[in-house]
Amino acid sequence: VGETLVAKFSACDVERVGQGENATDYAHFFDFELWDSGAKFLSENASKGDRLFIECYPRQDRREKDGVKRSKTYFRVVNFQIIPKKDKPTE
Repeated sequence: VGETLVAKFSACDVERVGQGENATDYAHFFDFELWDSGAKFLSENASKGDRLFIECYPRQDRREKDGVKRSKTYFRVVNFQIIPKKDKPTE
């Protein structure tokens, strides 16, 4: 945004409901936003599949276009730690 760096990404959390053969997984997707030096660090050091421990707070984007009101909740990251994905074992 202008000269300010911003990283926008989605993350998935899988909720397992039930046990054993009756268990069902539900995927929940969340949108995150990271600004400035944090965005630069993330883009240079994270890869798809890495895990992130995130400290964030919710933000709500409200808009109206052509008389239609829209609202979206996303999370603004204030602190994070990258946990690299484990390499698959070679056979």
